Amino acid sequence: MRLFAAVNIPKELKEAFGEVQAGFRGHGKFSVVNPENIHITLKFLGEVPENNLGHLREALDKINFEPFKVKLSGVGAFPNHKFVKVVWAGVSDGNEEIQKLHQHVEQAISEFGFKKDKNFESHATLARAKFINNRNGMRDFFEKYENSEFGKFKVNSFELMESRLSPKGAEYSVVKSFS
Repeated sequence: MRLFAAVNIPKELKEAFGEVQAGFRGHGKFSVVNPENIHITLKFLGEVPENNLGHLREALDKINFEPFKVKLSGVGAFPNHKFVKVVWAGVSDGNEEIQKLHQHVEQAISEFGFKKDKNFESHATLARAKFINNRNGMRDFFEKYENSEFGKFKVNSFELMESRLSPKGAEYSVVKSFS
């Protein structure tokens, strides 16, 4: 099973990204994330044997955290605006709490041999760039959405998600929710 831990974003906020995603499409070739799949990844686990799933769920179930609020705002790129590989929406309010939750997940699953993330940054991926053919247009796009606010929501839980790859793209489903 291909798994990851994530904070899911409410549907009404996911819909707000449609305009943003339309804003960069004319500037290159992108693999755009379906709005229903937009989330904040806490930890990508990759392929996990099904016989480890029960132990993994038990470890994640031990994580305790206080509910907190997150505000999604701003748009950026990895590794940077001049060399765009991933276009993302940022986490402003609640970033520290997301970082802590990421650390809790890393600690909880450390016994399973997953590689630790070196530079975790809270974000919601909107697209992956295959190539950019209009750098000036992308610069204007980032300037336009740099300070945009997409909304706030309360994080009461995080999910262990399964990702199934298909010709239509990734399809995600909740394996277990932890609150």
